[in-house]
Amino acid sequence: TEEDFFLSILEQHRIAHSVVLKRDAKGRRGLYASELVTEGQSLAKVQLSHVLAADASGAVRSSVAGQTDAMWGLAGDLREPASEERQLQGETWDVRLSLALVEVSGSKLYGQSAGLS
Repeated sequence: TEEDFFLSILEQHRIAHSVVLKRDAKGRRGLYASELVTEGQSLAKVQLSHVLAADASGAVRSSVAGQTDAMWGLAGDLREPASEERQLQGETWDVRLSLALVEVSGSKLYGQSAGLS
């Protein structure tokens, strides 16, 4: 199941956690606390090297190295902020993060040495 797969990823990467992936009564998937937690308690601790993130400018932060020529031609250097013109055309942080996810996923699925750094 997807719940088991998620748990296996947490265990494989030794991610300390107090969460579970499940569906609620209406079928909506979500990440839920797996135990009673107190205010300020961490639910999961993920190493920065496992994180793919973008700031408000659209600059993507990741520890994966490189970027394919195809993505470079489409979006430029994803590590750099998107120009104001590109942002006005809809290339916002969430779009650039999605592009980075496609880039990283493709590189792992197809054995290319692409990714971001």
